[in-house]
Amino acid sequence: MQRSRIPFFAVSALAGAVLLSGCGQSESAQGQSQAAQAVPVGVIEMQSKPLTLTKELPGRVAASRIAQIRPQVNGIIQSRMFVEGPEVEKGQALYQIDPSTFEAEVATSKAAITKAQ
Repeated sequence: MQRSRIPFFAVSALAGAVLLSGCGQSESAQGQSQAAQAVPVGVIEMQSKPLTLTKELPGRVAASRIAQIRPQVNGIIQSRMFVEGPEVEKGQALYQIDPSTFEAEVATSKAAITKAQ
């Protein structure tokens, strides 16, 4: 079995080498005939320019952290003392609450103390 395989592989390799050597010569002959014919071409000079690429895509933005602001006392808010968006400092006043309710409670408490004395 091994004797019949060796001549087969040798003949196949020799045939492949002959075929490949023949292909290389015909390509070089064609390349020389094509090179002899001049073909007119156009030329453009390239210049670099700044290019800004933009895409408008639909989407929604959500904050990664959310803070809920709640008052420590009840009352009517007169004004908001901050702008939405930037950071606020610790202890910074955020709202002005109507003091009339608290002033009335203080007056009532003082009257009760005076009456008790």
